[in-house]
Amino acid sequence: MKQKGKLGTVGPLKKLKIFIPICLVLVLVWFLGVDRSWFVETCGDCYSSRDVIQYRFLTVPFSERVVEQESPISRVARDLGVPCPHRNLTRWQKERWWGLLFCCCPCKSGITSLTWDERLYDERTIAIIKSLVKSNPELPEEFYRRILVEHDLKYWEQFKEQVFSQQPTKSE
Repeated sequence: MKQKGKLGTVGPLKKLKIFIPICLVLVLVWFLGVDRSWFVETCGDCYSSRDVIQYRFLTVPFSERVVEQESPISRVARDLGVPCPHRNLTRWQKERWWGLLFCCCPCKSGITSLTWDERLYDERTIAIIKSLVKSNPELPEEFYRRILVEHDLKYWEQFKEQVFSQQPTKSE
């Protein structure tokens, strides 16, 4: 028959007293240390936006996915050769999923932006814009100054009308 001394095997109750705090610490580290964060970046000059989704550990991203949503102004500026430098880019956090399970602090659900039908901006549109540049070589600089610097949206409406009035309608 074996005798157990002071240093004998640990009983089930003592194992439970060790196991429960370890599990609680692991759960706490998981929920405080691991998160999925969704950031929205918007340019105040060209109105383009991008969604940045990150998986992070202790706020350091280890995986990131970026979804770009280019605005019509940004697309025209790029085709004119004067792309927007996104100087007025703002970033805010839309969601934070603590432990990948609970969305809170912040959890702003809902629509953040509307996109446009990029099928309207086809090769004909690019050709029209290039022909406008040939007839007016100052157009790229003027577009950059008036739209991206001065935010003259009346000029943008006139520019759109000028470009899209030259496109054939669907019935043609």
